[in-house]
Amino acid sequence: MGSNPTPRISDVPTELINFGFWLKQKSLKETTIKRKIKLLKNLNLKNLEKAKQQILEKSWTDKTKNYALITLKEFGEFVSEKIEGKQNKVC
Repeated sequence: MGSNPTPRISDVPTELINFGFWLKQKSLKETTIKRKIKLLKNLNLKNLEKAKQQILEKSWTDKTKNYALITLKEFGEFVSEKIEGKQNKVC
């Protein structure tokens, strides 16, 4: 007699999963969607300005930071929230 296995619980917030489905509707590849979710996963997405600041403070390369800022802007579109600032580029 064995026990029932514990169902696996995702460590990705539901809002990010829904964002992934939203990106899928825009015909993005699954690998691209996973990369975008990975970048946003550990950010404070309840306040996009704080999330933007978190990205800028990371020790990532400028290229990665720029990609993360673009992804954050897309997430802002998804939640119908605009990110302040005219330019979202690091360099």
